[in-house]
Amino acid sequence: MVVFCRNLFIALLFVTAAGATAQELPILLDAASTDYDRRNQRILFEQISIARGELGIEAQQADSSQLDFADSTWVFRGNVRIFSAESEVTAATARMRFVDHELRSATITGTPAVMRHNSNAVVRVEATEAVVTFGGNELRSVRLSGAPATFEHRGRDTDVTLTRGRANRLVYDLDKQQMRLEADAWISQADNEIRGNEIVYDIAAERVIAGSDDEDDRVRIIITPPPADDAGDGGP
Repeated sequence: MVVFCRNLFIALLFVTAAGATAQELPILLDAASTDYDRRNQRILFEQISIARGELGIEAQQADSSQLDFADSTWVFRGNVRIFSAESEVTAATARMRFVDHELRSATITGTPAVMRHNSNAVVRVEATEAVVTFGGNELRSVRLSGAPATFEHRGRDTDVTLTRGRANRLVYDLDKQQMRLEADAWISQADNEIRGNEIVYDIAAERVIAGSDDEDDRVRIIITPPPADDAGDGGP
C-alpha cells in the first residue's frame, strides 16, 4: 500500500497516437490524499476535484482501478458535484465512465439527486437516480427515475415558477431544451394541470405536448377557472 502526501496535484495531458494538439486540454486532478491499494488494484482519493476546461467534478471520496482516463470507471462518494458553465448535478454517489479522456456518462444516486441547468431559464430536477450523458465535456441528456422524479422550471431573473411536473421517468435533452415525462406523467402551468402516459415539455417555447398510444390511457386536462370577481356579483 502506498500513501501519497496531502495536496496532491496531477495534470494528465491528452496524448493521442498522433500526438497532442493545441485544442486538447489537460485533466487536472487535485486531492487531499491518495492511497494506492496494491492488493486490490484500487486507487483511493480523499477530498478530490477533477477539472477539464469548464467541466468539473468534486467529491469527498473517489476510487478507480487506474489513474487513467483513456478507458476507466470511477466511483465518487459524498457530496458529489458535477458542473459545467451552464449545468450542475449534485448527488450522494456517482459512477462515471471515461473514454478517450472524456467523461461519457454518469449514473448518480441520492436522496434526492438534484440537477440545475441555466439557459434562458432555470430548470431544477430531482430524482433518486439519474444517468447523465456527456459530449464535448458538456451535459447532453439526463434520464432520471424516482417515485416520482420531479422538475421545476423558473424564469431566469425571477423566482416565479412557470411549470412543474413529475413522472416515474424524466428524460431531459439539454440540446433540444425538452423535458419528456414518461409513465404516470403530470404537469402543471399556472392553475391548469395535464396528465397522461407521456408528456413533452418544450422549455424554450414553454409548450406542452401530450399524447398516448393506449386507448384506455387518455390525456386528461384540468382547467381551474380564476376566482369570481366580487365586483361582478351586483356590486358597483
